Amino acid sequence: MSKKDRLRKEKERQLALKKKEEMAEREYKEKFTESKSVNKYKKKKGQIAEGPYYLIIKLLMLIPYGWSAFFWGGVLSIAILGNMVNVYDFSELGKMTAVYIIVGAVIMAGALVFEFLKKYIAGFVVAFVGVMLYLKGVNQFIEPITKYLETKAVDEKLLGMDKTWMTRCYPIWAFLVLSGVLLGISLLEKYLRKRKERILRDNAPVKSIVSD
Repeated sequence: MSKKDRLRKEKERQLALKKKEEMAEREYKEKFTESKSVNKYKKKKGQIAEGPYYLIIKLLMLIPYGWSAFFWGGVLSIAILGNMVNVYDFSELGKMTAVYIIVGAVIMAGALVFEFLKKYIAGFVVAFVGVMLYLKGVNQFIEPITKYLETKAVDEKLLGMDKTWMTRCYPIWAFLVLSGVLLGISLLEKYLRKRKERILRDNAPVKSIVSD
């Protein structure tokens, strides 16, 4: 066999080998992309399905909001605006106290909207602002009561008045904590998704190069 024939035969063998490798790679890629796990991953990339615990936490947030911000915040705001709390010696509240409570409650309602829209960073920031404003107003009412009860002899019916209002208003902290939990879970799951995406990308088949 001449040198020319040997070169031609070797080239044909390399071409056949290259075609065979390309066909095997194409079949592997098709199986890889059609696999169940990858299909789920692609769907999640477009629209991430949340676990049921997200909804549970969001519904739990409604409890401290409804109890502390909406109901007792509303009762206290009406009492302040109606000048019903300034009958006590320890209470000299202005209308700004009620404004803090009302605005804080409204902002927290906005935080709930963000949470249900899955905007957890914005939801936590807005929740923090709302809770701080609400507590600023509430503490302007509660703190003078505590100081007064510590230094003065008062009627028995006023004893524990500060503690009563603390149990009514301070559960709002749970609202902020739950918002933080949602944010933490969402960031953790985002990190795990990105790591999974990186692993899938790193393990994806790479086209081999066969020289002619």
